[in-house]
Amino acid sequence: MVELPKGWTFGGVQCVKDWAGADPQGPTAGDGVYLFHYVTGTGWKYYGDGSGYDCKDLGLTEPAPFCIS
Repeated sequence: MVELPKGWTFGGVQCVKDWAGADPQGPTAGDGVYLFHYVTGTGWKYYGDGSGYDCKDLGLTEPAPFCIS
C-alpha cells in the first residue's frame, strides 16, 4: 500500500469504521500517522499522511485516535 523508508516500520494500527491510522516508527519519526481507507470492491487504499485529520471530513461521526476534531 505504501513503501516506507529503509529502517522504518508501522507500529500500532488503530481502526475506526472503514478507516485505519498507522503510526510510522523510525529514526526520525514525528507525530504523524499514515491514513488508509477501505472501499468495498477495491480494498484498502492509502489516503495520506499527516499529524491529524478532521473526523467530519472523513465522514466519521465518532471520535477516532487519528482525528483532531
